Amino acid sequence: MQVKEFIDKAKRLIRKNNIYSIGQFNDEFKIEYLIDDIKIVSSAQEVERHRWYSVATDVYMLEDGFVGIKGIYQLFSEQMSYSDTDYIPDVILYEAFPTIAYRRKTIS
Repeated sequence: MQVKEFIDKAKRLIRKNNIYSIGQFNDEFKIEYLIDDIKIVSSAQEVERHRWYSVATDVYMLEDGFVGIKGIYQLFSEQMSYSDTDYIPDVILYEAFPTIAYRRKTIS
């Protein structure tokens, strides 16, 4: 799937189905468009913690680029639903940004 097609379908689905959370988006996108091969390359990126919920971004790799869906990731109140946050997911273009990371070496 191409980036433009994904963005159009994602925005339409979010509006049509009143989607608030990333999990709900992933489930309903696969059901609506019968797509099982969309690859999430980064999950729960850029987490923003608010008082009653957190927002994060899942990044998807498509044929010609990357797209992120930023939405509700977690609720901290049992008396709250995703729709209570009034946070509408955002569709954002992303790019790959290779980096070098270091970790402690285990000596046997």
